[in-house]
Amino acid sequence: MSRTVKLSELAAEGSLIYGDGYRTKKAEHGKPGLPILRVAEVHDGRIRPELKDFVSDRYRTTMGNKVSQPNDVVLTTKGTVGRVTIMPITGDSFVYSPQLCFFRLPKEAPLSPRYLSYWFKSSEFWSQARSRKSQTDMADYLNLADIGSLRITFPGRAEQAKIVSVLGALDEKIAVNDRIAATSSVLAQTIFDASQLEIDVRIGDVADVLDGPHATPQKTTEGPWFLSISSLKAGMLDLDESAHMTEEEFPRWTRRVQPREGDVLFSYETRLGDAALMLPGIRASLGRRMAVLRPRKPNVSGALLLHSYLSSRFNQEIRERAIHGATVDRIPLTELPSWKLPLPPMYQWGKYSEALNGIHRRAAASLIENRTLSDLRDTLLPELMSGRLRIRDVEKVVEDAV
Repeated sequence: MSRTVKLSELAAEGSLIYGDGYRTKKAEHGKPGLPILRVAEVHDGRIRPELKDFVSDRYRTTMGNKVSQPNDVVLTTKGTVGRVTIMPITGDSFVYSPQLCFFRLPKEAPLSPRYLSYWFKSSEFWSQARSRKSQTDMADYLNLADIGSLRITFPGRAEQAKIVSVLGALDEKIAVNDRIAATSSVLAQTIFDASQLEIDVRIGDVADVLDGPHATPQKTTEGPWFLSISSLKAGMLDLDESAHMTEEEFPRWTRRVQPREGDVLFSYETRLGDAALMLPGIRASLGRRMAVLRPRKPNVSGALLLHSYLSSRFNQEIRERAIHGATVDRIPLTELPSWKLPLPPMYQWGKYSEALNGIHRRAAASLIENRTLSDLRDTLLPELMSGRLRIRDVEKVVEDAV
């Protein structure tokens, strides 16, 4: 039998502890200490800590329960609202930042951490969150009172385990594909770096530099993609970090340029040095602070340009020639065509282009399959949680998908 209850009521009965992060003072920063986990480091299903700031061990007692524990469910509640993950069983401990909310469930609680994490991705959560979340000039946010008022419906632990098992099988396959793509990117960069980089070629001689829009459209939950510079991850395009726009808005935001397969996407402000290859079959607009290199020669592929751009030699060029402003660093796009990329001898361009293209095609296939798997998971999730679909009705579908 299912139960419907407010999160604050679960907390009152001792079945849940939840809270926001620790508001550190500058004087409390220092090592040895605990790293601060921030919104940008929390991704759906995983964390990517940068370990930049630490709270000194001297203040550990003042942090209370705001230090991470294994199996904590973590939800981003300010800025980018709604990314969720579960803290791993092993690894570093963190201090949660105030833009995060953590949920800690005792072993005997009627609700499991993994079921709660999936619930935060469900339409049931989002329909309530949208009606409660506030908006300032800076960002959307959910406060603790908003969160406590959310009503969750969940079945018994045995049924929760079955639902989590089905959805988890899809997430495990997605994780495997992510590792394949990441390994492919490392392999491609290793192959490029091992080549004889004998010449430096003006970017304008081998590629066009095309600038994207300088504003942000109204974001939606579906439709063509509006890419984010946060999606540029070591040569790979992570669409989980991007948003959508409406079909009606799409022509306006692609009037200057529409990214296509083979384009090198890069950030020209703040995240300098980040770049990725555009995936095939994706309709998208460039995001703010994003531009593309579009190959101009048949024997110079986007993959070859990408790994030249990501090379340590060109990143040194970026550091030396970027404009260092008071708030952000910037690549001057009007000057970029005159900058030089390190490349192998010209007679080897075709060979390296073909080899790197092959690696990226395999990586792209993994990432595109992940879009299908994610869509399937997100379709099944509300149906399973509501009881409209039974486990036995979807097990064969999931088995075929993974």
